[in-house]
Amino acid sequence: MEIDYSNCLTEKATRELLKSIIMQQSLIEKKSSIASIEMMPDDTEVKNIFLGTGISKLDELTQAVPFDFLVFPLVAAKIQKNIGDCHIHHLIADNHASINNLCKKDIKKVAANYRKTVEDIIGNMDIENYHVYLASEISTDSNYQLLLDKILSSNFSNEYSRFEATDVEYFHRTRKVSLKLGWKFNGEGKYDETSFDNDYKNCFGRNVYSIYTVCGKRFDDKNPIRFHIQSINLK
Repeated sequence: MEIDYSNCLTEKATRELLKSIIMQQSLIEKKSSIASIEMMPDDTEVKNIFLGTGISKLDELTQAVPFDFLVFPLVAAKIQKNIGDCHIHHLIADNHASINNLCKKDIKKVAANYRKTVEDIIGNMDIENYHVYLASEISTDSNYQLLLDKILSSNFSNEYSRFEATDVEYFHRTRKVSLKLGWKFNGEGKYDETSFDNDYKNCFGRNVYSIYTVCGKRFDDKNPIRFHIQSINLK
């Protein structure tokens, strides 16, 4: 039986509440998520959740929203339901695609379509207080640019990681984000969210704690299954 903890917050630390949610959910990678949440002080308030999604690989833009994206809003909504009065901030990393020297016009078009699809999905899922941003929008904020200029590329495994660390810290400072959703390979992964999160902690400290979702399911280790959403009605 699923437990609703929303009325128990005065009796239970947020850290223990999140650990209970993690252990209930098959969509969450438990070992790494618990390890991250264990570092959270008992008095931490979780009122804002951050998640980010990219729109490109090294040499091409995405064609649509991957079906396994649904794991993020499902997990975020579960946390929101149990904690209560929680906002979800979703960043679409369109600026980051420019690192790979992809066409700016194409990036803009893909980002707009991606955002519209995500907003339609969230609307159909009836998730409240879910905010969608483009990285190209927040990068015009002087606070964001100051953060980006402050940190050196040499402190990061790659330039994309530098951008992502700036994104997370920006939302921590401007939206009081204390929880981040990411994804993780089974076992050890070099390019999953744990790598980015380590770079973030090395630069800004332990301000934001992570819950990791399971990544796309596979028939074998070499060929991930990636379904894409062209249109979807979840009502």
